[in-house]
Amino acid sequence: MKRGRALEGVKSALIVLLAVSAVFLGAKTGLFSEFFGSAVRPFRPQPTASADELARKGEACRPLTVVVTGESGLRCSVRYSDAALDEVYEKLENTLGEALGSASEPEPVPEAALRGALGSAGVFFDYSAALPLSALSGWLGSEMLRVNDDEASRIMLTDGGETVDLWYVAADGAARRCRTASASAALRRLIADYQPNGARFAFELPGCEDLDPLSVITPGEILIPGLTVSVPAGQEAESALLAAFGLELYAGNSYPEPDGTTVYVGDGATLRIYSGGEAVYRRTEPVPYSPMTPGEAIELAGRAARASAGALCGEGRVYLTGLERTASGYAVTFGYTVCGVRVDGADAASIEVSGGAVSQAKVTLRSFSEGEPVDLLPEPQAAAIAQEKLPGGKLAPLYVEGGAGLVPAWTVG
Repeated sequence: MKRGRALEGVKSALIVLLAVSAVFLGAKTGLFSEFFGSAVRPFRPQPTASADELARKGEACRPLTVVVTGESGLRCSVRYSDAALDEVYEKLENTLGEALGSASEPEPVPEAALRGALGSAGVFFDYSAALPLSALSGWLGSEMLRVNDDEASRIMLTDGGETVDLWYVAADGAARRCRTASASAALRRLIADYQPNGARFAFELPGCEDLDPLSVITPGEILIPGLTVSVPAGQEAESALLAAFGLELYAGNSYPEPDGTTVYVGDGATLRIYSGGEAVYRRTEPVPYSPMTPGEAIELAGRAARASAGALCGEGRVYLTGLERTASGYAVTFGYTVCGVRVDGADAASIEVSGGAVSQAKVTLRSFSEGEPVDLLPEPQAAAIAQEKLPGGKLAPLYVEGGAGLVPAWTVG
């Protein structure tokens, strides 16, 4: 889920090309031409928790885009606002949880069928990170009746008549559909509350067919706040980090290093806190092996990420960005988002889970405050430029360095 180094070079060239194109399209802001491119809980090492204990303890992420399609086929997109995304998701999450919990065996479907379903009454969720469906179901308070090990970042519910159909694009790029026992009547009532705002998918728009087909393009003004960024430090940061990794009892067992680093030594673990807001935790003694599911690994890592980086990030949120199997367990990464927009730069937390416990972690503490809004180039124009210069990419805003803080800029990933 991280961009490769080769892609970064392409993006750098793309910045200049897109900036020039933006001038000819009448960009409304100079920022486009400058930047188009790329409650705290203590966590102690412990055996793997059961699925029931882990369920609903804390979501690793929520969707960054929600698209509601009405009976008429017209759509309303909800993005670029934590409050708006929370509101729509909290109305729909019970229906999504019921659909996941009662889903039948997935059946492969052609891309044309998925695109056709996108025009039906329903809801499209884009999480921006591939999630194990079993983990998502657990966060929503459901247990899947049929084992499904698929991961997906894009999930859709459609009105299937009496019941809801569940669609998703798996991590391998294949589209799949499941029948469910969730009643369509509830879904129809929910989507009736949303008024169309012109949202369409890239594959439907002339001049955007070469973008990622499921990129959502919405006309109109886009205002996203700029950010000021600070580094949490002092006693508050130390307390949060010690609690996140179960070392509160060893707060007095520390020593300084010449470069300003403070090292805490606990029972079988160390925590190094650097002056620049970074911290590194390591288990110095092995823990007994215990098998884990991907969902359990995400929950254990997420608990530590929320209690450390997430507790001190101001108006930001920590957000799952990657899950990989390792020889001894899993590596789980988290980034920052603000207003539903990803923040470029270092991971908020990179956590390895082994033997049912966190074995090591790197945390980068940052605190975000919203500033004056930035008026971005309208999405249709940005999409037209992007598909010409980098076909196949997904258009999305990203917070990048600009002036004294961070500013939103269009990027293609």
